Amino acid sequence: RLYVGPTSLDHSLALIMANLSNIKQGSLVFDPFVGTGSILISLSHFGAICTGFDIDSRVLHGEMYAGHGDRSIKRNIYENFKSYNLPLPELIRMDNHLLDRHMKSNEGIFDCIVTDPPYGIRAGARKSGRKDPVQIERREDHIPTTQIYAVEEVMLDLLHSAARFLVLGGRLSYLIPTTYDFSIDDLPTHPCLQIKYLCCQPLSSRHGRHCVVMEKLFPYTREYENQYNIYKNEILSNNSDHGFAKLKGKLELALSVEGIYNDNVVKNISNSAIKRREAKERRKEFKIESM
Repeated sequence: RLYVGPTSLDHSLALIMANLSNIKQGSLVFDPFVGTGSILISLSHFGAICTGFDIDSRVLHGEMYAGHGDRSIKRNIYENFKSYNLPLPELIRMDNHLLDRHMKSNEGIFDCIVTDPPYGIRAGARKSGRKDPVQIERREDHIPTTQIYAVEEVMLDLLHSAARFLVLGGRLSYLIPTTYDFSIDDLPTHPCLQIKYLCCQPLSSRHGRHCVVMEKLFPYTREYENQYNIYKNEILSNNSDHGFAKLKGKLELALSVEGIYNDNVVKNISNSAIKRREAKERRKEFKIESM
């Protein structure tokens, strides 16, 4: 692939996500965290009409290439699509946190939303914002500054966008990091969306990630929106005992330097790793006895 970045999604996983999303010829889809476009390529392979949003204009313009090839070659998302003879996607510099402001439609538009949100392990998320309001006379040519976009808020905004912009029966597919004591209660919920599939991919001895596929079952009425806003505020204010509010803390513990030695962290260790550890302990005991 001509254009890849440091966090580009593996092409085989992107194809699996496209398949789980039930992508068909002519499906209207979008990725609100498009990055280098790995997911859109897989969606386009199934015949989807693709749109991608990202807050970072550099990645959209091909300035985040992470490979070792000839840098004089033109490399961007469009060149990737051209190399596969796929229809070019629509790419827009847009902030997922402000989709309500950017997109005014109150009816479902997209058949699917498929994305790999930035969850802070390899790359953190950003959203528009500043402490002081922009003066009215400067708004037309103002380039917005960005601030840290907490992973909890990323996921909650994603579910809100899915409930608002998916057609009835449309699907949201996303990836989320999880620990090995993960349960379905650790996932964020929305009154209009229902989980359809859960697939786990182990990543290390202490954590993995799940592909979550949700389906929109109900229209996003004002009543549902108010209900969801209450839930969202409880999560963000740390006043909730919901599993999703505790998932970040479980991940931080599992991925900490001391996590490998912490008995409270559930680990997925292979038989060969266990044998190596036991052999190491026996060598230590033998050295002590020899002394």
